[in-house]
Amino acid sequence: MARAIPNLSDIINGHIQRLDDKSNRLKLSMEYLIKNKQNQFVNLKNLLKSYSYQAVLERGFSLVQDNEGKIVSSIAVANLLPKMMIVFGDGQVSVVPEERDFVQDKLEVMKKNNLKNKEKNKNSKYRIDIKQRDLFDKE
Repeated sequence: MARAIPNLSDIINGHIQRLDDKSNRLKLSMEYLIKNKQNQFVNLKNLLKSYSYQAVLERGFSLVQDNEGKIVSSIAVANLLPKMMIVFGDGQVSVVPEERDFVQDKLEVMKKNNLKNKEKNKNSKYRIDIKQRDLFDKE
């Protein structure tokens, strides 16, 4: 019983074919991975851009800041500031509000804040009584 000697070129060709198949699969996998990472990068870039207020400013809105760069978000606060910066999409400008009665404005802001605090405490589970009593009150 003679056993046939395998053809060496057939063995080598089979290995070459499997190596080519694996090489092609690796190439396709790498192309898919690169494309996937590029899409993730574009999505993150767009998300970061959407969080930026600069695009909003470029559409015509503005941002008001105090001298320290903090955002001024209400007219009550703006009325108390002697100077502000208005930031636009293409630059900024310093503004000085018209003369006002700063004491009266401060009192109004304090009243509003006190009302807000009372409303918060009223709805709070742990209510705090803010009323201060006189030493001679008989309650």
